[in-house]
Amino acid sequence: MARAKAAPHWAYLLANVPLVALIFLFLPYHTFLWGAMGCGASAAVVLGTARNRPRHKLPWILLATSLGTFISGDITYDVLTKYLHQNNPFPSVADLFYLVTYLLIAAGLLGLVRARRQERDSGALLDALIVASGAGLLSWLYLIQPYVRAHNMTLFAKAVSIGYPVGDIVLLCILVRVLAGTGVRNASLRFLSMGAVGLLAADCAYGWIQLNGHWKVGGLTDVGWVAFYVLWGAAALHPSMRKFTEKQPSRSRHASVSTLAALSVATLVGPLLLVWRVIVDGQARDVGMIAGVTTLEFVLVMARMTGLARAQAVLARRERALRDFGERLVAATELDDVLAAAMAAVAAMIGASAKACLLTQVEGSTERVILSAPVGFEDLKVVVDGENGSALATVRFIGAPPLAPADRWSSIPVSDRSGRRYRILMAPTSFRTSSTHSVPYGGSGRCCRRSTTTSGPSCSCPDRH
Repeated sequence: MARAKAAPHWAYLLANVPLVALIFLFLPYHTFLWGAMGCGASAAVVLGTARNRPRHKLPWILLATSLGTFISGDITYDVLTKYLHQNNPFPSVADLFYLVTYLLIAAGLLGLVRARRQERDSGALLDALIVASGAGLLSWLYLIQPYVRAHNMTLFAKAVSIGYPVGDIVLLCILVRVLAGTGVRNASLRFLSMGAVGLLAADCAYGWIQLNGHWKVGGLTDVGWVAFYVLWGAAALHPSMRKFTEKQPSRSRHASVSTLAALSVATLVGPLLLVWRVIVDGQARDVGMIAGVTTLEFVLVMARMTGLARAQAVLARRERALRDFGERLVAATELDDVLAAAMAAVAAMIGASAKACLLTQVEGSTERVILSAPVGFEDLKVVVDGENGSALATVRFIGAPPLAPADRWSSIPVSDRSGRRYRILMAPTSFRTSSTHSVPYGGSGRCCRRSTTTSGPSCSCPDRH
């Protein structure tokens, strides 16, 4: 059954093998064969989105559109050169299609990041910025700066030429953000990543050849663009693309060996460039630019290391809390002692991320607060809206709590051996120090208008006629 579901992407890849062979063997028909491959890739993404029905379709639609604009640029360029006999037309309508492609890809990948993100991940963002800074330095020195200093190009032509490497740097940054946040365990993500790497490699090779030689159709550069088209089509057809747009659990805060290796290479780009230029040219050129980027990378790395140190401190605090909980649990003789130890452990592990922590006992349709931090919620009745086991729940107080709580609480249901059910509730956001809103009061259904101020809670009901 699993193989049957995975068949479409394999069938698509196999169908492209002879097509790719024909593209390189029959160059006179390049426009038609290449166009068939590109249009097929865009159609495959649309078909995969319709077939697999991901939770968030817009990012995939944007990626399908980007493939469409990219192949439109390729076909336009072929028509201008082969059929209208223009010699290397630049800038042209083809460049408009290509540059729009970068915007669509960036929007689509960012949409995938937002769809998968469970919480803010500053570490993954810093990793992406560090790698993009190193790549950006290389791109500036060898792909962008020659256009900036060119005297035989108009300002518009320079802007269009610079747009390509800048677009590649942005795509690299977003791609690293995706990979740093989730890894490559998802098969669809692996196809998408390999296709993006092919695009970036082909773009860089094409830019270098344009500056230092003469590019022609059917060379090794085309292999990267072939990988971009074919692998992105396979990524959308693979069944795992459904999980690609679902919320993912929070990732481990530590940096893996591969992440540390990538960051080390990126931060060494500047110093190695200086050494290389001294050895090859006998002098250090572009020292200001290299020093500036190296300084930026140093600041980003320090911010990343600070985040890792804080994450390690949180883990140490949680380990200490669990150890203390184990000691108190062994010494506990009453149920109240066990519950108090559990509350203390939860509060210690969560730290400042929760502004209140309640332990409730289920009593029919309502729950009674047994323990609380801060104190003052004890013996209040609450109604928890949410399925048992739900991570988030809406809590309504029957009575006036000492502080006006947040709307959504984290919920952890627990039970003991006797079958009694409890729940640990944690307020994930800060309490409002002054608010006025309606709550069910006393279970009678009448409306109590509660105003919470610094002097304490008070209730006043409007007159009814």
